[in-house]
Amino acid sequence: MSLATRMPLLVALVLGVLAGAQCRSGTAGSPEGEDAVKHEYTFVAIDPERIAAQLAKMAPFELRFDAASLTRGEQALLEKIPEIGRWIDALWLEQSYAGNTEIFAALKRQYAEDPTPANRQLLEYYWINKGPYDVFELRPFLLKVRRADGVKELLGPFAPGRNFYPAGLTAEAFHAWAQTLEPAAAAAARSDFTVIRRAADGKLHSVPYAEAYREKTAPLAAAMRRAAAEVKNTRLADFLGARAEALEKTNDYEASEGLWIALNAPGDLSGGHLDITIGPYENYGDELMKRKAAFQLYVGVLRASKTKQLAFYEKHIHAMDDHLWSLYERYVTEGREVAPGKKLATTPVPERWTKPGAGATLIAVDLAYSAGFGNEGYQSLAYNLPNIAEWQAKFGSKKVMMMNLLDGKFLHILKPIASVVMDPAELANVDQELFSDNTVRHELAHGIGPSGIVVDGRPTTVRERHQTYYSPFEEAKAEIVSLLFGHWLAQQGLIEDPEFPRRMAATYVASAFRTVRFGTASDHARGKVFELNRLVDNGAIRVKNGKFRVDPERFGPAVEKLAMEILDVQVRGTMADAKALLEAHENAPEALTAALEAVNGQGIPVDLRVRYTFGDNYSVIADD
Repeated sequence: MSLATRMPLLVALVLGVLAGAQCRSGTAGSPEGEDAVKHEYTFVAIDPERIAAQLAKMAPFELRFDAASLTRGEQALLEKIPEIGRWIDALWLEQSYAGNTEIFAALKRQYAEDPTPANRQLLEYYWINKGPYDVFELRPFLLKVRRADGVKELLGPFAPGRNFYPAGLTAEAFHAWAQTLEPAAAAAARSDFTVIRRAADGKLHSVPYAEAYREKTAPLAAAMRRAAAEVKNTRLADFLGARAEALEKTNDYEASEGLWIALNAPGDLSGGHLDITIGPYENYGDELMKRKAAFQLYVGVLRASKTKQLAFYEKHIHAMDDHLWSLYERYVTEGREVAPGKKLATTPVPERWTKPGAGATLIAVDLAYSAGFGNEGYQSLAYNLPNIAEWQAKFGSKKVMMMNLLDGKFLHILKPIASVVMDPAELANVDQELFSDNTVRHELAHGIGPSGIVVDGRPTTVRERHQTYYSPFEEAKAEIVSLLFGHWLAQQGLIEDPEFPRRMAATYVASAFRTVRFGTASDHARGKVFELNRLVDNGAIRVKNGKFRVDPERFGPAVEKLAMEILDVQVRGTMADAKALLEAHENAPEALTAALEAVNGQGIPVDLRVRYTFGDNYSVIADD
């Protein structure tokens, strides 16, 4: 797909995945819903060659970690993780698309009955996407074939509301309905942890996750309690127990989130050697409003030495936030155009955004296992939670760096990309350690700058105001503020290496090509194209003979200017302002497109396809 062409994210709603698309999937005793499968259909790929090509872009990568560092109880807990992971997978399958569980079970049966390479690839690609729609382009990649007569049926278009909302519900209709509700009911409708359903009389209502998914959350909670019993009297056990209670009964995740953020906090070794993130978290999957939380699981084994190094950045979060506000305060009085001919008001200076929470827990782990939304599509390098601004203010935030994935992506993807796209004089500046440090600052930058804001005297959040356009801009904000953070640390004399700013910038540029290859259905990729366009426009990145290099004199000022543009839209701009700015700069320039074609011509992987050293997972089927 050309980077200059973006498929619309808000496409027509799904026509139905299977007959009876709104049926409940799965059974209490079967995470994968085998008993619920009807046998009317077999499945074939729309384009088998494309699926084979997409699979070839993902290099198999085994998730290695230091098992010797674990206690006997922690090792016993790990043995219970695959069962927990299967329930998380089942939950995300149900959230992602109506009828998803049934299709997956049918594909497994189809491969078992007829283990051809085509059936194998179709099953594997389905599992990577966690559904029948390509997450890279948001379009279906398989056809249903009726067993009775062989008639092929194309799935309907991707539904941006997935299975969080009734089919056909628009964002406008949701907001109009929510405004008619009493405050408590409106809060429930807007909650990250409810689904919206339509009753027989046509009326909308919200259903807590604990109720909507009871057939899966109850056995999941039981499995989590069994795992917690292996590490009794630890903070990890406390968290797992409290989170199990929220999943099964209360649907209140706040208290357990505080326990998770405190787990392995700075100077506290009582958490043990494991860090487990489990529950409904990220909002990226809700393409309708970026509101509802997806179920996911990450299990990490601590890298103590790297975690200790990361403490350097933790110490400077609040000072950097103050510096960012002072830059923005000065900038906002000058005024600027958001879109051609349209200016934001220059006075008064907006009220200061909410400061970062009480503290930040920043840890480095080696990923041992992932499931649900945590193992869909491209593999994340790190994550920053919670997403709820009030919880950030109360508990602080937690940023988790997955070091084995960072190392793997640098060696297998970023370094080969750099050799193709970067000016030869810049290659020595593309650094593995800085790749991980850039990622650290990116995650920290999610907690710096606007999140909670005040508009017309009313407290709100950027996520609430920008909705669909929140995620690409937030990713761009985090990346650009992370670069500004690095420059500020160097200016303060806190980083002694005089070449640090240039090496940081060169590593960022090379890594940007890695992200853009995810495709413009990705919020991260859309944000990255926007960033690159603005930095090229301002002379911070130069291209000569198809090779990219950093202009060290212009890079710092260009980064500061772009940071201010993004912050201004987040603080004062509407969703329409965010849309206008993004769409004005989201088409890939010709030089970038040509460089990406050169990278693709070298057969460099787009991402890693993880293999676990324990348990089972359908993302990699055992070789024949």
